[in-house]
Amino acid sequence: PKKCHQYTKIICCNSDRSGINVEKMILSPIWLTVLNFVFYAACSTSPILAWSQALSNLILVRSSSKFCQSTSQLHLSNISDVAQFTGAGTPRSTLDPGDIPTLLMKALELNDFPEIDSGLTSMWEFSDTQTKYIFKNNITDFINSALETAETFPTSFYGVALNGQSWVMESEINRVGGDEGWIATQVMKTVSSDDRVRRWQWVLHKNRRPPCLGCWYVESIGSSGRKGNFEAED
Repeated sequence: PKKCHQYTKIICCNSDRSGINVEKMILSPIWLTVLNFVFYAACSTSPILAWSQALSNLILVRSSSKFCQSTSQLHLSNISDVAQFTGAGTPRSTLDPGDIPTLLMKALELNDFPEIDSGLTSMWEFSDTQTKYIFKNNITDFINSALETAETFPTSFYGVALNGQSWVMESEINRVGGDEGWIATQVMKTVSSDDRVRRWQWVLHKNRRPPCLGCWYVESIGSSGRKGNFEAED
């Protein structure tokens, strides 16, 4: 089943990047096959079918250099969290601005769970009207552009969000003008797949008219320089 395959993909490629080294797992066919079998068995009533799917997936993982290129580590304690993750969804007034950057980064990190490109789909939904105008309201063009950017530029936002080693919110949410303010910012630090550090400033704004009155949207995500600073660098 499709969801079983996604479980296995996340086990190999889309964890929170701390823990067991995936390269070692790939070099250990017995360990990886057993781990795959556990998840496929949960979705199949036939042990034979489960073993068959696990073994075929092992061949896929070991033969594809791109399958696990987005990360090199796995944290087994997060597998249950991943299985329960339902995605970032769409903007809603119940979300505080401080919830959104972390929620979207988790969705992008698990981009293909619970559905293919669900993280990028949520990113599109939370983007302001300017982003949708640039892509002429075509979400397919947006997703293709983000995936291409991620593959081409490791230190781009989508490069670090989809394929990077780590990310962390460095600051608390700063709501400009106090609790009633409709602009909010937050700083995030990332390490790209090639070990380069970048910082990012999320800028969100609150929708003050229908539809989705009171919902927060992402206005921009500004990048630091190559040394991780927002000030001008030599």
